[in-house]
Amino acid sequence: EKLKYVFEYIIRYDVLYGEVYSPSSDLEGIAGWIPSEYAYKTYERQIRSGGKKVVVKLGMEFYKRSKNLEEFTDLVHKRNAPFKHWYLAPLGVDPEFQGKGHAGNLLKAMFARVEQEHLPIYLETNTEKNISIYQHYGFQILEDTTIPDTSVRLCAMLRKNSI
Repeated sequence: EKLKYVFEYIIRYDVLYGEVYSPSSDLEGIAGWIPSEYAYKTYERQIRSGGKKVVVKLGMEFYKRSKNLEEFTDLVHKRNAPFKHWYLAPLGVDPEFQGKGHAGNLLKAMFARVEQEHLPIYLETNTEKNISIYQHYGFQILEDTTIPDTSVRLCAMLRKNSI
């Protein structure tokens, strides 16, 4: 239930400051694409995207933890992609539809455009399964670390422009 509010906020941010794609109107999955100039969520952008609702619903303790996480991921992002790029955040496929090519279709839908713009794609992920999927589509690991004060892995990846 809590994740619903978080994902609603993330998707709203992506709609306002980037682009969101789905394989079909059935929403088997989604991919949010953000131009690098909007990759970092300013206070104003957070409010406009519904961040206040998340704090009201989930509390200040959740906000503090998520702020620490966001600050760390922003640091990793800035360290590994200090250049113009597209930021993939998030890509997710409903478990019922996984293994049917939806993730690949969501990625490929943007690859042609990004290559025309001569820009790389940056993302973070935290599971071995996701790392393997992204590597299959040409992403390389830039940094593999652990989020401070947690046991959660954070893997920064980049797909360079092939042109």
